[in-house]
Amino acid sequence: MKSEEYNVKPKQAEALNDLNKIIGKKIPCLDERGIPSFGVKIDDDDVVSLWLERCGLKELPKQILNLDNIRELYLGYNSLTKLPEYFNKLHLIEKLNLRWNSLTALPKTFGDFELLEELELDTNKLTTLPESFANLSMLQELILRNNQFNSLPESFSNLNSLKELYLSKNKFTQFPKAVCNLKSLEGLYLDYNKISTLPDNICSLKNLRILSLAGNSLKFLPEKILEPLFSLNSLRVLGFSHNQLKSIPEAIKNLTKLKVLRLRDNHLNDLPESFGKLESLQSLDISKNRFKELPEPILRLSNLERLYAENNELKSLPKSFGNLKSLKQLFLENNQIKTLPKSFGNLKLLQQIFLVNNVITTLPESIGNLKSLRILDLRNNQLTSLPNSIGNLKSLEELDLRHNDFITIPRIIRKLKNLRQFFLKLEGNPFNIRSARMISKDLNSIREFLKKKEKLRESIDKSK
Repeated sequence: MKSEEYNVKPKQAEALNDLNKIIGKKIPCLDERGIPSFGVKIDDDDVVSLWLERCGLKELPKQILNLDNIRELYLGYNSLTKLPEYFNKLHLIEKLNLRWNSLTALPKTFGDFELLEELELDTNKLTTLPESFANLSMLQELILRNNQFNSLPESFSNLNSLKELYLSKNKFTQFPKAVCNLKSLEGLYLDYNKISTLPDNICSLKNLRILSLAGNSLKFLPEKILEPLFSLNSLRVLGFSHNQLKSIPEAIKNLTKLKVLRLRDNHLNDLPESFGKLESLQSLDISKNRFKELPEPILRLSNLERLYAENNELKSLPKSFGNLKSLKQLFLENNQIKTLPKSFGNLKLLQQIFLVNNVITTLPESIGNLKSLRILDLRNNQLTSLPNSIGNLKSLEELDLRHNDFITIPRIIRKLKNLRQFFLKLEGNPFNIRSARMISKDLNSIREFLKKKEKLRESIDKSK
């Protein structure tokens, strides 16, 4: 291969041609479209970006060091076990991706990448960071997910530009205190570690917008610690799913700007009265807990758009459930709900309802008021009929009635003009012979069948 095929400086062209030989195939030149995993981008006779993912590299080719004006380097999904000390010669690097390798340590000179803004080290075997790491003063995004860290050096707190920090799936048993001094931090992800307590000084993170602590060992949230944390006006997303929490402190009322709260898979059976003051909350996940009834404070969340409450022990919904007038998505699968309240029809913005695996025998006539409803999933209940008002659901596209107690196909289905082909599901009901023959037919055939059946019924009524 001739070096002229790459329109770059001779030294860089030679390096690329050598890399072609090492990898066993030509590195293509890429344009600005798409997300590449293999290729090179060139600007003004310089290599500025290089993707060598999934190339089977076991060590860093020295030829890369001749690409001395490179800004982005992607070496993910290889088998690198270490980086050479002289790696720091690529001092103009701004984005470095080394995910899914087998790195056990970073070179002592790693802190020389003074222009580095994004660093991804996801899924390696790292346990520590070099002292020089604190010199990465421009670093804004750091992904250390799925490594073997159990602590961070104190110098870590010098990363003053850091905005996003991913530490999920490591071996932390304590909340890393060095993180609490990262004044610019906006997103902190510590999911799936073994953290059991939170530090007093976590409230120093004045710009924190996202805090995710799912999959840890938190059993309770001390009011003393949580009160200052919950006073962070910047916090928008808070995740405590997959822990062992038995209660939520009253101090949560201070999170008036919070938009997303995830409490899935804990040991909760109630929420504090102050919970109703989360006036900005749009998404709430209380799935897989121990709620026997929906806590009343939830019904005061006037901006709630998504409610996940599946896998609890709910037997009914409160009469005032219709107060949640901003609700768009409702997930209530795997409960013991028998009926829906009349106020259900007040949820005019509701687009998706999932009521799978309950014991519902009837639906209220008011369900016909849900003019925005697109998906209604009622699988595995005990329905024998549908209210006539169902025919008013002009936006309904998907209706799942599998595994109920219908003997005949509900006639009102013929009025659902927007139902999509293959999205009317009726299998698993004890249908009579005529209806049973129809359920495998296409939607138009079912409509025609119901239309003829309706005409026959009308003619019989007239002859009486």
